[in-house]
Amino acid sequence: GNVGVGTAAPSNSFVVSNGGALGLEFNPVSGANSGSDILSYNRSSSSYAPFTIYAQTLEFLAGSSPSQSMYIDANGHVIMPKQTAFLVQKSSTQADLAENETITWDTERFDLNGDFSSNTFTAPVTGKYQLNMNIRVDNIDSDATYIIFRLTTSNRAFDSLIDARALDSDPSYWFLSRSELVDMDANDTAYIHHFYSGGAEQADVSTNASFSGYLVA
Repeated sequence: GNVGVGTAAPSNSFVVSNGGALGLEFNPVSGANSGSDILSYNRSSSSYAPFTIYAQTLEFLAGSSPSQSMYIDANGHVIMPKQTAFLVQKSSTQADLAENETITWDTERFDLNGDFSSNTFTAPVTGKYQLNMNIRVDNIDSDATYIIFRLTTSNRAFDSLIDARALDSDPSYWFLSRSELVDMDANDTAYIHHFYSGGAEQADVSTNASFSGYLVA
């Protein structure tokens, strides 16, 4: 029959219970969460946490109202729907960039965990983050001594730089791309801004630009 620890009436093959509130169940056939093999639970909130092992799969739940935070399927794919990741873009051209002007982003393609707002990514936890800057800049003035798009984090700045004086004429468009694996503490920030020297204030960032990142470790 069924075996229970902390319960006189185990509902599955092997149940460890703490007064019917928190516990662990081995449930190879059927029961409270039919089809699972091993599950942990919180009876007081009628939820299962932090993990459930199904046949050939593993699911981890998190939160006060637990929902899936990581899932490993039968083929070994790891899915982390709450892992910090974002991709933002522009819906219109940002024209005539000024010195030390912040690049704005008004379209979130996705923002898992909600860590991006006001043109800035804020690290939710201390870790290593992959950040990617892709900028298409139009109408560069060839008289500019330099044009810089700077990926600025709380710990360090990363520049993509053009010396436009090497150009024979004003280019209609130019593309700059930079990817960095950076260290960030919880609440550190990252954003992109523009600097230039010499020439006219005429460079534009087109809608073909993006800023993205995710928590690596």
